[in-house]
Amino acid sequence: MRDKLPVYRIGERGAKQVMSVCEYTLPCIQTLEAEKKLLAAELERASGRYDECFRERCGLAAQLEAARNVHAAQLEEAAREKQRLGADLERVQGDARQAQLRLSEAQDRVAQSVQAVTSAHRAADER
Repeated sequence: MRDKLPVYRIGERGAKQVMSVCEYTLPCIQTLEAEKKLLAAELERASGRYDECFRERCGLAAQLEAARNVHAAQLEEAAREKQRLGADLERVQGDARQAQLRLSEAQDRVAQSVQAVTSAHRAADER
């Protein structure tokens, strides 16, 4: 018994009602199918745009990482250069102090020599 589906007799009036419902629902179904196709196309475009944005994001992330690495290397180089220049400055300042000391000593010797010569001239003039 379960193998057979029941058969209903709907008559002419029922058939007209079914046709009326079909006439109404068929355009709705067609509209929904058209909207489904539009949404599928829109989804495809959005998916493509997402993929494009994702690739661009990955590229920008790689560029940022590379720029950070370059910047870090430049900072390290600048720190080494600063240290080297600091050592050079200390050496030059030490050389300048020694030169100033030698200059002072030389000026003292010149002043003593001038005084000795002046004294010798006075002594010679007095004779």
